[in-house]
Amino acid sequence: MLVSWSSKMETGIEEIDRQHKRLFEIAEKLYEVKNGDPESLNIGIAATAEELLDYAKIHFDTEEGMMEKAGFEGYAEHKKIHAAFQEEAKAYQARINERTEDVFLAMEIMNFLIDWIIGHISGKDQEYVPFIGN
Repeated sequence: MLVSWSSKMETGIEEIDRQHKRLFEIAEKLYEVKNGDPESLNIGIAATAEELLDYAKIHFDTEEGMMEKAGFEGYAEHKKIHAAFQEEAKAYQARINERTEDVFLAMEIMNFLIDWIIGHISGKDQEYVPFIGN
């Protein structure tokens, strides 16, 4: 595993933590695709990018719904950050469709996910925890 789940990333909100752990699984898939058969590299990257977009939609809807319901004061800012993540993920998907068998693109997407995991989940997401609680 490229990054390990730690207590610093936990929100204590079961549904959110479960969804966050999904990012780890997606990053691990990219790592496996990168090290696998070169002929299936583009298919694997494309499928993983699609999975990332699906993840983002489900997770962000869940998280934003909880923040809005709890009256979290940073809701609008957090929603903008989520929108930026989705735009970045869509941009990666477009690049994947233009390039084939690109191990460097897989690495770039992995780095993007790792930065998100470390920066967003263990940082920005912790800001709403006191408002939402369990």
